[in-house]
Amino acid sequence: MSNFSLNGLLLAAYTPDSVPVGFVTRKVEGVRLHIAEIDVQPEWQRNGIVTRLIQRILLTGQQRGLAVTTLTTDNMVAFNARF
Repeated sequence: MSNFSLNGLLLAAYTPDSVPVGFVTRKVEGVRLHIAEIDVQPEWQRNGIVTRLIQRILLTGQQRGLAVTTLTTDNMVAFNARF
């Protein structure tokens, strides 16, 4: 996986042959960028895709002069706990 496409409020991750494998959605609230949802296809998980999606969304926020990025998650769900 090496390709990203930013379209409005959605950043998608694709395989080299253009198959979508993950995404992150965001919303801007004043000077705050909020990560609304992030997901990666199960067979593509544990390959660093989430890390790269978040890094890219953080860079986008910085480039747009946003001061803060937030993410909320349910820490009672085992696979969310580390976030």
